[in-house]
Amino acid sequence: MKTNPALDQNSVWALLKSVDAPDSNTVIFTLIHPQSTALFRLGDQVYIVPQHIWASISGDPAKFTNDKNPVGTGPYKLASYSTDLITYQRNDAYWGTKPQVQTIQVPSIKDNTTAITDMIQGKLDWMGTGWNPDYNTLYTAKDPQHNKTWFAASNTVMLYLNLQKAPFNNLNVRKAINAAINRSQLPQGVAQYAGVANPTGVIVPTLNNWISPQYQSMSFAVSTSQVDSYMQQAGFKKGSDGFYQNASGKELTMSVDVVNGWSDWDQDVQFIVNDLNAAGIKATVNSESGFTPYYTAITSGSYDAAISWTNSGPTPYFPYQALLSSANSAPAGKSVVGTNFERWDTTTSNGYSTQTDKLIAQYEASSDTNAQKQAIASIEDIMVSQLPVLPLTVNVYWDEYTTKNWTGWPDANNAYDSGAPYNMPDAANVILHLAPAS
Repeated sequence: MKTNPALDQNSVWALLKSVDAPDSNTVIFTLIHPQSTALFRLGDQVYIVPQHIWASISGDPAKFTNDKNPVGTGPYKLASYSTDLITYQRNDAYWGTKPQVQTIQVPSIKDNTTAITDMIQGKLDWMGTGWNPDYNTLYTAKDPQHNKTWFAASNTVMLYLNLQKAPFNNLNVRKAINAAINRSQLPQGVAQYAGVANPTGVIVPTLNNWISPQYQSMSFAVSTSQVDSYMQQAGFKKGSDGFYQNASGKELTMSVDVVNGWSDWDQDVQFIVNDLNAAGIKATVNSESGFTPYYTAITSGSYDAAISWTNSGPTPYFPYQALLSSANSAPAGKSVVGTNFERWDTTTSNGYSTQTDKLIAQYEASSDTNAQKQAIASIEDIMVSQLPVLPLTVNVYWDEYTTKNWTGWPDANNAYDSGAPYNMPDAANVILHLAPAS
């Protein structure tokens, strides 16, 4: 990664001064400065690759796809691949405990509805798809002994506003949009399991003890009068059609990006757009045809607003660093890093980005929990007062499974893992815990 920076997608070398191997059993990482999160980053984001394979790669190693005869050291090997199905077979040369599951099949399923239908019909053992409570009668109640669900909190869902686009760089406009959204209506139907987020964006209830006392029970107020006040302060007034326009008479319009088929977020965005229109902010749903155009838009900055996730981690530092570090921002047209989709940096934050960066560095430089909590508390103040992003709901790890064929799945009483099949390498960890039901 040092020789080929394009491989260092998580900026690990920004932490490192040198790496040395004094003997065959020791590696020494020397950091540029004190960094309490370095072990987490090195252990989570640096992968071991075989020298005898990589040394012979011709051309740019960052473009090596590893797809002809994939190299890995995990418990499974790729057996076959098509656009419809990926099949893995147990790696009998695996260095660890041999898994009891011999074969893993991962089908390609076009949308949530189809996946849920397959799960209800018994075609799948494990699924990670948005779950409507209406399905409980068709699935869990149908066979409560075997058919299970577990939805642990994972991250905070945000409404991202593109801060490089006017008027979203205006704090009063962000306050107006925030005051228009009735978050209490979002957790219903297919999105029932996603509770309302804390205004700080800290994952609740998992990380409650990191939230400052003044924000513990706080919620964002819904107020059309506040919307009007903020919009007038931003230089907007309502036209004859009831929608806000600027001093030149140009109407404020905004589209909110979401992936068509992500049923829970599709529903959330429709509610949000309805709220905005009712408050006089003309909004529309931009339903993207798939993940690729959606992700390209939010990472390149080609959007007005979008619903999306934040990072997870053992403390709020990890989502905050990915979300707010100016190093993760980028000029328009360039891809951002982490989840700084809003592009919170020195050009868009009226100086608060510099303060945020200092607080992130303050956390990193100390391993003392009290010092870390002081830094997080100050970031929470910025989140609530400056609204770099708008917290909406608490995302969950979607985990639907059956014990008919396999046992050993994680659950609330045995939370050794998150349970979601789309989390890597966690999915392998779950499978390694499975045993035949009989």
